[in-house]
Amino acid sequence: NEEVRDAREVLYLSVGGDRGSALRTSPELLPTYLYLSSHEGANDGLVSVASSRWGSYLRTLDMDHLHQINFPLPHRWVSGAPSFRDVLLAYRQLAEEVTEPSFWSGGT
Repeated sequence: NEEVRDAREVLYLSVGGDRGSALRTSPELLPTYLYLSSHEGANDGLVSVASSRWGSYLRTLDMDHLHQINFPLPHRWVSGAPSFRDVLLAYRQLAEEVTEPSFWSGGT
């Protein structure tokens, strides 16, 4: 970013999200998912995967933006969305991954 420089003492890690299909994305995000898909490609309904990359990019999660913030959606079952527990598990796995010595020694 030209306007805001990275701080040298900060390690930047990022993830993105993409459900891979409008049919698998929360209906509330459908208009923005379709718009971003046509302009920037893969996205979580609010942020494109390309825009989510900052520092070391860990992975693209199979979640839309509302799933990533674990917003309680009564219709999660319709799109096969991850459950509340699945979301917590995904973040726990990410946290465990970045605390492994192999992550810091370049093993990932």
